[in-house]
Order: sequence, then C-alpha cells, then structure tokens
Amino acid sequence: IDKIYQEIEKTKLQKLCAIFISHSHSDHVGNAQELSTHFKCPVYVHAKGVNHLKNGYCPVPQGITCVSKIIYKLSQKLSSIYDFSKIKPCTNVHELTDEILKSYLGEKSQLIEVLRHTNDSLALVLENKLCLVGDGFVNMLGIFRPPFADYPNELKTTWQKLLSLECDEYYPSHGKKMSLEELSSKITHM
Repeated sequence: IDKIYQEIEKTKLQKLCAIFISHSHSDHVGNAQELSTHFKCPVYVHAKGVNHLKNGYCPVPQGITCVSKIIYKLSQKLSSIYDFSKIKPCTNVHELTDEILKSYLGEKSQLIEVLRHTNDSLALVLENKLCLVGDGFVNMLGIFRPPFADYPNELKTTWQKLLSLECDEYYPSHGKKMSLEELSSKITHM
C-alpha cells in the first residue's frame, strides 16, 4: 500500500473520486478497502465481483502454464498457512456500469466486458484512444498470454474484441503498454 501511495503522490492528485477494478483477483483488489477508506471514495467492479470484495474472498485463478499450474496447486495446498484468495473485505463497493463510468470519465469513456480471464473482467476505453485491459493480456518478459485464466481457451476472443476497438494504446495491468499494431502482431502470431 505504501508503494501505491507513493505513486499517487507523484501524480500530484489532491484526491480520488472513485476506484475502478478490472476484475476481482487479490492482486488487483487487495488494497481496495484501504484506498476507499483513505480517499473516502467508492470502489466499482463488475457485478459478478461485488460479493467477492464484500466477502473478502477472491478465487485464485487456474494456472495455464507449467509454472502457473504449480503455483495454483500450491496455493490450494497451502491455503491453511496463507490463503491467497482472502482480502480485507471492502464495504464501499458497487457495480460498475457504463453509465457510472461515463458520469466520472465523460461520454468518450466506454466499459467493455472481456469475460475470458475471469467471469468478471472489464476493460475501460478512454477518449476512444486508450484501453486499460486489466489482465486480458500481459506484456512483460516476452509473455503475452496471462499465466492465470479461468477460461484460457477463450482468451483469443478477448484479444479480438480488444483489437476491434482500434485504440491507439493498450495498457495491461502487468507489463508495458502496447500499440494497436503491436497487439495485432501478437494476436496474429498466437
């Protein structure tokens, strides 16, 4: 949480009005309650993720690579020692709809369901130019396919949907931004 506060301070923002969550995995929502309390603002997530946050339980996604499958199995076996699925419950969480998004970010913002990584995954399009893709894909260490996904055989559908938006830039939650041309090339070679 300290690192998040440091990064927010760098932006010189005086306050946050809302927190938008791409999906309810613990690495994305683990600090939701802390941030909501600190900034006195609501948290928004897909309708299917609201109860995860309220109950403080976010299912660990299945691994789809050799390493992530091992991590997934270890997380199940070690849950009595440390449960990766548990987070601090978030009391000020609400369903994120396109109308709510537009009320905060304007008419040129758009909410896109990309329910392949999880059943509550969302992407946000800003000004018809930038797309915040959550874990729809990653772009680090030469990896594109997210190592964890609940619907791995359907990820290509998400990628095609994101590509069809024709945004200038795509920002995954993990890794560097990608241009429309880079995304197209990655999808073509998958």
